[in-house]
Amino acid sequence: MIKKLQAINIWGIVALLCATPLIAALAPRAFAWWVPLLGLFALPLGDKDKTPMWIMASVPMWIGTWSLMSIMWAAYPDLQLEKAIARLPMLYGLSIAVLGLGNLREDVWEKAMSPMFWVYTVSIFAAWLEYSFDFPLYRLFNKNVADLNVAQFVMNRGLTGMAMLVIPMTWIGWHKGHKKLALFLVIFLTAGMAITEASAAFLSILVAEVIFVLAWFWPNVTRYLMMISGAVKIMIMPVLALFMFTHMPPWDALNSPSTGGRLEIWYGVSKLIQNHPIMGYGYEATRFLPLPIKQAYFNLPIVMHPHNAALQFWIEFGVLGAIACAIGWINWAQKSRSAPALALMAMTGTVGFLSYGLWQGAWLGLAIFALLYWRAAATSFGNKIQ
Repeated sequence: MIKKLQAINIWGIVALLCATPLIAALAPRAFAWWVPLLGLFALPLGDKDKTPMWIMASVPMWIGTWSLMSIMWAAYPDLQLEKAIARLPMLYGLSIAVLGLGNLREDVWEKAMSPMFWVYTVSIFAAWLEYSFDFPLYRLFNKNVADLNVAQFVMNRGLTGMAMLVIPMTWIGWHKGHKKLALFLVIFLTAGMAITEASAAFLSILVAEVIFVLAWFWPNVTRYLMMISGAVKIMIMPVLALFMFTHMPPWDALNSPSTGGRLEIWYGVSKLIQNHPIMGYGYEATRFLPLPIKQAYFNLPIVMHPHNAALQFWIEFGVLGAIACAIGWINWAQKSRSAPALALMAMTGTVGFLSYGLWQGAWLGLAIFALLYWRAAATSFGNKIQ
């Protein structure tokens, strides 16, 4: 009876894993709860010979605790406390995801990997069809939609999901004997991204491809350059953001709500950081703090998040948050010793520095799943260096 239940659980988690690329492409917001669900199903199937990833799993809990502590110096303590408490279940769920998926038996991963590659291939073409033919699936489930800009925004999340999964998927396809298809998927995804609104995802793919080539020939040099430049950028980001906005060249490409607006947001956030550089303003402060800007490109008084991971650490937790962010980046770079691992790190960092808020559950779930999936894929084919 126990073996029968275990077999059901194994095929259950395999089925959920196989569905994940399609979820990433067409329902990316579900990653806020989908990845914790995967971790929960995977918990009973842990490999006894693996050391559980206790430190990585505890990071979301540390962040949750830190967010609650920051209420002591928060700009709007009542509102920020409410937001921090509401996010705790999501953060704890991500801890479960890390423990479950990080310790999942390799034979279970092996059962899922080949079907996941084919589902990923179908998902890319499904995303292409959705984007190219006026969002038919989005219209089907949102029959009253009138503004297609909303549909494009939702689709951009799916394209980010496709980008984040392309490295482990390509690795699997290549080692499963589908080299031409794996290479085609990378080229098709890169070319397709170039004509979409997902500019951050497109840029992240380009950066990842450049880093992959550099790391293929000069792995140690590339790793140390990423380590040092990333840590320095995190620490000087408020000063850098002020300089970039006040010295913007008169280029038409910058004169847009997306690019110019983002630079103006960074400028306003950096001005606020100057006033409280030590402790910051507390968890999710930008949702409530008016930005000291002239609204030349960004026409709202506040912003949901800074669209920049380093600035979010700075404005919420001050210099201590920035130091913690830099230490995390250095530790990540030290563990990334292969060209695909460095490319995935570069991709994640690029999206994190340009797009989503740090505490958005869908983005965190996607990033964590992509990293754990790469870890499993690399190990399964003999690459013990993550």
